[in-house]
Amino acid sequence: MRFALTLLILVFFLPLHAQFGKQKDTRKYYVEAEVYDSSLGIATYENLNRLMGGDSVRYNPKGYAAQGWWEDYYKSGTVMHSGYYQDGMLTTYKNYYENGQLEREFKSLDYFRYQMVLYWSNGKVRSDITYYQGAEEITHEYYENGSPEFLEEYTSKCDYLVFRQFYYENGKLQSDMQLLNKKKLSYAHKDYHENGTVEAEGTMQYYEEIDNYMKEGSWKVYDENGKLISIEEYVRGQMVEEKKQ
Repeated sequence: MRFALTLLILVFFLPLHAQFGKQKDTRKYYVEAEVYDSSLGIATYENLNRLMGGDSVRYNPKGYAAQGWWEDYYKSGTVMHSGYYQDGMLTTYKNYYENGQLEREFKSLDYFRYQMVLYWSNGKVRSDITYYQGAEEITHEYYENGSPEFLEEYTSKCDYLVFRQFYYENGKLQSDMQLLNKKKLSYAHKDYHENGTVEAEGTMQYYEEIDNYMKEGSWKVYDENGKLISIEEYVRGQMVEEKKQ
């Protein structure tokens, strides 16, 4: 009786272990040079990511939609992809460089938000983006040396932009746009020369009907030594007057 009960438990639980354990797809092995793009990284699986707009479905060797954890490998034997699938589409996953370094990780943060983090092959973060219902809420991008390249953040639920910054590769600020008036959605904006001195400063206005930010009002322009060289007047992004100094 005890033997029969043990056998019954094994018969019941072994299929569950096979279903929820990581499954290795041996139909194809990959070469990094064929799957890695210098601009996009290893984007092979993005069409399977429903939350990111993917509409493709992965099937297992028997022709059914993939379920649970699946792994894909490089020809060298190292893991290239590890992801959890529901009805053939990804819900969370990690991609790897052939050297074992994490290339990207996608995961849900809560019911409305999810995060995609990409890495350079040297281990430094390439980009870190938090999405709110498909819109980029927080975007941080970095050069390969680790210094920031682009930083942008919106309010919770992406109601409006809080700030936007670009950086030179040497780490110095290239441009900086900060919220000035949240009711009017106007922004204080500064551009910088590579030596760190201000190149231009003025106000940017957001126009919802065209979803764009445009120069508005007086803008001051400086040379690399910080000397004021002109004052420009703008209306909806068009310069209507220029006064040389």
